[in-house]
Amino acid sequence: MIYEQITLNTPYMSGNQFLNFFILSVVELPGSVLSGYLIGNLGRRWTPVIFGIFMGIVCLVAGLVSENMSILIILCVILAKFAVAVTFLVIYVQATELFPTPLRATGGAVASTISSIFGLLNPSVIYTGKYYSGAPYLVMSVISFIGCICASFLPETLRQHLPETIEDATDFGVGMKYWSIHPDYDRKKRKSIRRQSEVYIRSKSISVPLENDNNTKI
Repeated sequence: MIYEQITLNTPYMSGNQFLNFFILSVVELPGSVLSGYLIGNLGRRWTPVIFGIFMGIVCLVAGLVSENMSILIILCVILAKFAVAVTFLVIYVQATELFPTPLRATGGAVASTISSIFGLLNPSVIYTGKYYSGAPYLVMSVISFIGCICASFLPETLRQHLPETIEDATDFGVGMKYWSIHPDYDRKKRKSIRRQSEVYIRSKSISVPLENDNNTKI
């Protein structure tokens, strides 16, 4: 929602709207690069939470400062667009990994549909700027903080054994500490599963005698 709201609100920003739109578009490139790095190191959970909090703070500043401080407002909006570009890519990866294999495509489609439904409110949020120019940014700030709180309770999927069944998805994240960055509770489980798989393969493997050209069994 915030991504679209910032884009829709670009014509109402101070300065040249074409230059503003260009800067807000270019800033997505470093945000996407940083997102690709953090998603494999910091994780899928804390990356959107940290940048979501940062986005909420800069939007709050943009909504509370005076209209005469146009440069500060534009700077805050650019930083907010950078932060939302980082979180935008992580969310799609995280949402896909949270659903079990049989429902992965369906769950991602349902989540995207719900997001589009809430996106219908974006023009109304921008319309609040008619009464107070900083109102859209205040709404963005509230949405960002609410999203961060909700996202912080999702389980981390980085280096975890992803759920393959609905039962696995029900138990996924159980025992994971809230403040953990790289949870290792699943390592023993993965080793146990790997060990069981190796034993199963060895027990089910059948040695079929083959004959070569010299009629010698291998």
